[in-house]
Amino acid sequence: MTVVALNIFKNLVLVSLRIAIVCLGGFTERPTKEQMEVSRKEASGRNNQILAEQAQNNQQGGWDLVIEGKTATLSQY
Repeated sequence: MTVVALNIFKNLVLVSLRIAIVCLGGFTERPTKEQMEVSRKEASGRNNQILAEQAQNNQQGGWDLVIEGKTATLSQY
């Protein structure tokens, strides 16, 4: 019974190790400076586009924020 348990444990360890090796293998390539610059320009362009859309939506909203209520004064102890 213990031999079966040890074999199962050994197989789990080996499978986990193989998965870790495969996952970590994807992090070996680093982007070049040119690739980073292209990505930065794409992100910057998308950010500018989002900001322009938000500015347009804010102008079209016409919302007013109104806060009403009473304040309570607490007596001093």
